[in-house]
Amino acid sequence: MQVKPKICKGTNKAIGHGCGDLKYIHRFGLCSKCFVTWLYFTDDGKILLEKSTIKGKKIVDQKEKKQWKERKEKTKTLSDWKKDVQDKINLIARIIDYGQPCLARNYYPKQLHGGHVYSVGSNDTIRFNLHNVHRQSAQSNHFQNDDGLLREGLQKEYGMKYFDFVSELRQIKSLNLSKLEYKELHKKAYKIALRLKKTQSINELSKRIELRNEINLELGIYTPEFCVFNL
Repeated sequence: MQVKPKICKGTNKAIGHGCGDLKYIHRFGLCSKCFVTWLYFTDDGKILLEKSTIKGKKIVDQKEKKQWKERKEKTKTLSDWKKDVQDKINLIARIIDYGQPCLARNYYPKQLHGGHVYSVGSNDTIRFNLHNVHRQSAQSNHFQNDDGLLREGLQKEYGMKYFDFVSELRQIKSLNLSKLEYKELHKKAYKIALRLKKTQSINELSKRIELRNEINLELGIYTPEFCVFNL
C-alpha cells in the first residue's frame, strides 16, 4: 500500500505541534525533521531517547553475551563439559542437604561442597551419581584423608545398607558420553537446580534419599538399578 503524505501536527499536546506542512509522517504524527526536534529539545523527547538508548544497549549487550557464550562453548573440551556438569550435580546435592552439618566432621561450616564418598580420582564413572555426592565442608573436602571420615559419616547417618549400595555403584561401567551429551546434561541439571532452589528447605533423611532417587532418574545418566535406593 502506498504511503500518503499527511499534515505534520503531532498526535497530542504531549508530543507538541509539528510544522503544519503536508509531509510524510515519521512518528507521533510528526515529520522526520519535527520528530528529531521534539526528541532532542523537549523533556518528553529526551525521556524517550534515554529509554530507547538503554533498551538498545541492553539488546546489544544481550546479543554480545550470547555470541560470547556461543564462542566459549565451541572451545570447550570434553573435560570442561564434565566439570560443568559436575558443578551442577554438586549444587543439587548441596540443595538437597541444605541445613545439615558436614557429613565428615559433623559441624556447620561457612562453605559447603559436594563431597564424593568415592572420589573422582578413584572412580570417575560414578562422579555424577547423587548417592555418591553428599555435603562436606570446603576445608574437609580439600583433605584426601577426610575421605574415610566422609564414608564413616555416611554409615553412621544412613546405615550400612545404604553404604553398601553406594559402594556397589563402583561396578558401573564407563559412561563414554560425547561433548553434546554432556552439554544437554548440563542444561538439564541447571534447570533441576533452579527448580530445587525455589523450594529449598531442610529435608529429613528419607526425603534426602528420595530426592536423590528421583533426580538420578530424571538426569538419566545411569540405569535405574544404580539410581534408586529402596529404604
